[in-house]
Amino acid sequence: MPRVFQNKVLTWCAEPKWKDSFRWRCRRRAAVVCSETKSIRHVSWFQQSKLTLQEVMYFTNDIVRRIAAHLIHQEHCFGPNTVSDWGQFCREMMLVYLEGCSGKIDGSNKTVEIDKSKFGRRKYHRGHPVKGQWVSGGVERESSKTFVVPVLDRTANTLKAVIDAWIEPSTMVISDCWGAHR
Repeated sequence: MPRVFQNKVLTWCAEPKWKDSFRWRCRRRAAVVCSETKSIRHVSWFQQSKLTLQEVMYFTNDIVRRIAAHLIHQEHCFGPNTVSDWGQFCREMMLVYLEGCSGKIDGSNKTVEIDKSKFGRRKYHRGHPVKGQWVSGGVERESSKTFVVPVLDRTANTLKAVIDAWIEPSTMVISDCWGAHR
């Protein structure tokens, strides 16, 4: 699949001598021959990584499957800092993806389940979360449409504002706190 970079169409080419065995290469044939090449990692989430693409894929798969960090460390021989950093990075990318896919849920005869959660860290991985971000979200049962939004707190006024902003009237809203027609 071609990629455009600075008005140049780059194609994906096998290149065994390069670190990842592939590169982006300009194939333009004009009066001036273009010799532009870029790493396959250029302008991607792999750009700053020292891991191979295969290691990144294995690691990301383990994170998505919710494999425990110590098991990832043992299986792939990654250092503890690598496991921690990539785990955090994958979680951030998933949140960015969810925020980008969020949309207002519309319609009568629809049911939306909402909930709130605090994303944060536990001190020494024990006890109650000390720092973090409250997030509210919802899923429409019929279509699996979702929304995820950061919120300041979990008060009734905040949750009502989220419902008003993200769910159309006449939608059935279900929560662990209440269930009612809007």
